Amino acid sequence: MKVFYLPRGFYRLSRIDVQELSPKAAERLRLLRVWEALRQRGVDSFEASKILGVPRSTLYRWRKRLEGFGPKGLEDRSRRPKRVRKRDWSPELILAIKELRGMFPSWGKEKIWVLPERLGFETSVWTVEGSSAG
Repeated sequence: MKVFYLPRGFYRLSRIDVQELSPKAAERLRLLRVWEALRQRGVDSFEASKILGVPRSTLYRWRKRLEGFGPKGLEDRSRRPKRVRKRDWSPELILAIKELRGMFPSWGKEKIWVLPERLGFETSVWTVEGSSAG
């Protein structure tokens, strides 16, 4: 039996995940190509970005992402913060604030904020506002 192999490049290509770009990323890629073409014709980067209606800093940022990650780097990224602070409200504090809200329904957060401190809780005005929403 004769065993034959395909060229090495075929196996590399088979591992590539081919995905379509979103319309937004395709538009960014198009704008980058037009911007580079304008710059090669002698238009400075400020004027080229003004013609395209995109800030120059944005074009440089897109170019850096394109060089680093390829066309997929032009896709939208998450805007969620990398670190999200967790609430550190104790159940006793929440119950105390809910009771105080029930006792004084017409009082605002600034007036109610003083009362948990008198009961021994260390809190802020924003905690009083946020913990009573639940």
